[in-house]
Amino acid sequence: MPPGFRPGRPAILYFTTPECVPCKTLQGPALRRVREQAGEALQIIEINAYEHPQLADQWGVFSIPTTFILDVKGYPRFVNRGVAHAEQLLAQIAQVYQGQAEGLPGAAP
Repeated sequence: MPPGFRPGRPAILYFTTPECVPCKTLQGPALRRVREQAGEALQIIEINAYEHPQLADQWGVFSIPTTFILDVKGYPRFVNRGVAHAEQLLAQIAQVYQGQAEGLPGAAP
């Protein structure tokens, strides 16, 4: 389970580095849009891969940015290697959490 994960709420686990330009210009803004739509119903856990190389290795991260969509128990259901746009992340969350995601904007009914 990733550090900071709280069971019972879906999460996006986001591996980044301080020097990652696409992280700053594309992935960060996409995650902010997801946060605006989902609010507190979704956890976003940011991990600096330089500071936590063992964690990045454990999760199989070999490119930055990498995002994982985690279910309410912390299990990965989707992985995105490279930039994942807000619409893509919301669609993945909706697909994984159908029936579990009441109150999560973008989730399928």
